[in-house]
Amino acid sequence: LELRYDAHCINLTLLYGDATTSLESYRRDQHFLVDAWFLDGFSPKANAAMWQSTLFQQLALLSHADTTATTYSVAGGVREALSAAGFSWEKQPGFASKRHMLYATVTQAETKTVNPHTADLHERTVYIIGGGLAGCSTAYMLARSGWQVILIEREDELAAQASSNPQGVLHCKPATVDTPDNRFNLHAYLYAARFYRSLDLPASVWSACGMLQLAHDHKMAKRFNTFAQNAMYAPDIIRVLDSAQASALCQFQVKQAALYFPDAGWLSPVELCRFYCSHPAITVRYGLELCMLDQDKSGWELIMHAEHGEEFYHAAHVVLCNSADVHRFQQTGHIPVICNRGQIDIYEPTPATDVNMVICGQGYIIPALDGRQTIGGSFHIAADSMQILDSNSQLHLEQLGAINMDLANAMAAQPLLQQRSGTRCTMADRMPVVGEIDRKPGAGLWINVAHGSQGLARTPISAALLASSINQTPPPVSADLRTCIGPQ
Repeated sequence: LELRYDAHCINLTLLYGDATTSLESYRRDQHFLVDAWFLDGFSPKANAAMWQSTLFQQLALLSHADTTATTYSVAGGVREALSAAGFSWEKQPGFASKRHMLYATVTQAETKTVNPHTADLHERTVYIIGGGLAGCSTAYMLARSGWQVILIEREDELAAQASSNPQGVLHCKPATVDTPDNRFNLHAYLYAARFYRSLDLPASVWSACGMLQLAHDHKMAKRFNTFAQNAMYAPDIIRVLDSAQASALCQFQVKQAALYFPDAGWLSPVELCRFYCSHPAITVRYGLELCMLDQDKSGWELIMHAEHGEEFYHAAHVVLCNSADVHRFQQTGHIPVICNRGQIDIYEPTPATDVNMVICGQGYIIPALDGRQTIGGSFHIAADSMQILDSNSQLHLEQLGAINMDLANAMAAQPLLQQRSGTRCTMADRMPVVGEIDRKPGAGLWINVAHGSQGLARTPISAALLASSINQTPPPVSADLRTCIGPQ
């Protein structure tokens, strides 16, 4: 949850679970120190676990030399726990009906590291390699948290590769089992939906029109039934519909049961990237290609290939968001990204194909935008040829026919305006790779790649995670979810 007041940004991070365990997991692999603790865990008699000594030890480990702690409770056990954890306390006048409160400072703690917001201009500059969804979202998250961002794009425009489709779907594949990767996917989707709503994007960039996912086979229908019987998801996240309910919602006949995602919809990846990079703290350098990356004592030396020759840059932090090109560098060549080609077809719309939401089966159809309507749903490994493109276009119409034959026939009768294909990268486990390449203090090399076809859902939270790591602030996901997407 993000709250804004004028130019100031306050991030409210809610940890669901035991306080001691949650703070320990945060401390385990995300280095940040707390400036002030406010302890309000009900009274020690009513909630003894909130005041145990192990919790105060976690507070001390997450504190620096100037950290303060305050609490309304002046109970003897609270004072003893503060002292045992390394805090020095004193009684002060309380608030309202409370006679006293405790004010505590740290007696022994590590010196606070440099705050990115008060460092000099060089130390507050980040270089990001790649101008697609991953790179532009990372640039935006860092820029609005106080960094100067130099975004390097080898093409002459943003989102020129896999993010270049005129429309893309914000979607989620819900699971029947609770695993870290499934939780990450759901968390990413919900985060993205809230994030896009908060940006107040124009209707030409973001439409929260909702999405229907039809059960295209018996196995999927059985999975949908499991969702319904076990009430696994709140109805404002996912609703399980029978064919009649789904037909009424999308306003044409479908024969399958469906999942309805009320917060889903479509976005324009190209326009979204342009919106991100309109932030005044972001400078985009076009026509530069990173060809060498070397670490020195003060950061990273970057050698760029430009039209007129080589250019040299130096940075304390570098974020690689360059998809399959991570294989070109010694520091990231070990990451086994997998590349495949995806294709969409763009038709001239007609009232007969005027869907009111995103409809997905094995393929998908998106509501029309500016006289163009997109369908898709194919992937292939081989290089493009007219034979492959035409075969995929025929497959898209067949997939559309499985949703509704009248819809497919109406689309087939319209002019095919464009066949677009692009390379998307993913991993064998279908999870992205996000985090710091080298965990040594001050290394400063980061990565954000392999989002596959779920870039619109995954890049906001991945960018927020990187920003929190670089800023040394609380991350938006728990330790187990960070582990399942980390580069190590």
